[in-house]
Amino acid sequence: MLLSFYISAQSIIRKKYFFILFLVCFIESVLAQDSSKSQTIQIVSSYKPVLKPGAKLSFSASPVPPAALTEKFSYILPDQQYKVLMKPVDLAPTPFVPDSLKLHNQHFLKVGYGNYNRIYADAGTSWGTGKPLQLQLFAGHHSQKGALRFQQTNRTYAQAHVQYYTGNNIFHLNSSAKQNIFYAYGNDALTANDKKDSLRLTYNQWSAELGLTQQTPNIYGITYMPSVKFQFLDAVGANEINALIRLPIAVKIKEQFSFCIGANADLTRFQIRGDTMYQNHIFSVTPSMVFPIKDFTFNLGTQFAWDNGILQILPQLGMEAFIKSNKAIIIAGVQSGITKNNFQSLIQQNPWIAPVRLQKNTRMDEYFAGLRGTMPFNLSYRITGGLVNFYHQPLFVNVAKTSLFNLLHESRLQAFNIKASAEWQHSDKIAVDMGMALYQFVKQKDEKKAWHFIPAELHIGARWKPIKHLMLQSKIFAWDGPFVKTDNLGNAKKMPAVFDANIEADFRISKLFLIWLQMNNVFNQTYERWNQYPVLGFQLIGGIRLTFDQTK
Repeated sequence: MLLSFYISAQSIIRKKYFFILFLVCFIESVLAQDSSKSQTIQIVSSYKPVLKPGAKLSFSASPVPPAALTEKFSYILPDQQYKVLMKPVDLAPTPFVPDSLKLHNQHFLKVGYGNYNRIYADAGTSWGTGKPLQLQLFAGHHSQKGALRFQQTNRTYAQAHVQYYTGNNIFHLNSSAKQNIFYAYGNDALTANDKKDSLRLTYNQWSAELGLTQQTPNIYGITYMPSVKFQFLDAVGANEINALIRLPIAVKIKEQFSFCIGANADLTRFQIRGDTMYQNHIFSVTPSMVFPIKDFTFNLGTQFAWDNGILQILPQLGMEAFIKSNKAIIIAGVQSGITKNNFQSLIQQNPWIAPVRLQKNTRMDEYFAGLRGTMPFNLSYRITGGLVNFYHQPLFVNVAKTSLFNLLHESRLQAFNIKASAEWQHSDKIAVDMGMALYQFVKQKDEKKAWHFIPAELHIGARWKPIKHLMLQSKIFAWDGPFVKTDNLGNAKKMPAVFDANIEADFRISKLFLIWLQMNNVFNQTYERWNQYPVLGFQLIGGIRLTFDQTK
């Protein structure tokens, strides 16, 4: 009975709780559907956002202008790592030429007179603006007569330069005519020969050159500059014809990688009057490539040259290493080439030579290493040293009582050499350039000495503009005297060292009128560059220059 009552009570309690739970759920659902009721949710977190300072960029500040009468602080520019800034072109210092013509209509006349009956006359004219046509004409006459018998020279020339621009190409035509007259006034002229006409050496030269220059590479990265040049020489006792054909092509594959190939033909035909016709031909093909690897640049090439039918392989290798710490470039390599020794090139060195029946070209192999770069105050420099070999080097010999020079060919001449050049450009008012070459001969096969080969030479040029209308220029030449052969037995003597200074001053009075004064061989040294041929002493010459500029 009691058990039945207990079970009935538990059943009633469970139903009661179930009813209460059902009622609560029903009220909750009704309230949730009421949109008028609002709810809020509160999120509690311990994170606090903080604005951190931004990273500063590592920029070098520009120096502020220095205050007056305060300590001067030095400012070192950061390394920009631009190799091009540290790679000036190979230095071959060019002297300042105040008479150079610009690409517009300009005409000038420069005349002067000085001691030794010196006559100086130059004229030039320029027409056109360069687009599409530019024409330049030059002509001049220079003559002088020294104190020695037959010590005189006459030079007359005329030149024409034409440029025609069409699209990306430039056609250029150069033509010239020259007449140079010398007299063999050496020992033979003073002791044995009194006939002036027989000692006269006249060289008549004509030349014409036609070429094409591409200004920028085409869409394939190809640049070409073909040219052809003809030269004619009519000399005493001989005549010569030369033709030079050049076909250089450069291909730029990438930004800094390029491939070049050139084909040249240098042809010469010469004849001594009353003799047979001789030939001297050189054909060459030169492939090369330039490519950089990080701080290194390599130039690899080879020249295949046929010198009068004989094949010669001439290596042309170069390496440049950029040094960031010293801001310089280490250079090293092997440079080989052939120099044409025709009659025209020989008389440019020494005009008192006898006609040469046998022409031998000179091969040069140079192994070098050095340094080049730039320094503060706009100073550029280059210095190299190494070993050089000359094969068939021409040597000039004249013995006692022989005015003309004979030519000897040294089959092998070896020497250690040092070459240096520098250029300092302070501003448009001050500039200095210099060059030096030293040769220490260590081996020679045929002759006892390198006759008339200068072992050491130095030149310095300076330009200074102290005031607006005054320009001063100076050129200094110095060299150690070479050995010369005194007789047929092989006896020799060493010529004394030479120091030659030259000064020129230009003062502009107006836009049209300029006065110039030139002093040569200031220290009045009557030295001999070529044995038995002393040069003129102190020379003073002055005159005027008229400029007719048609630009507006």
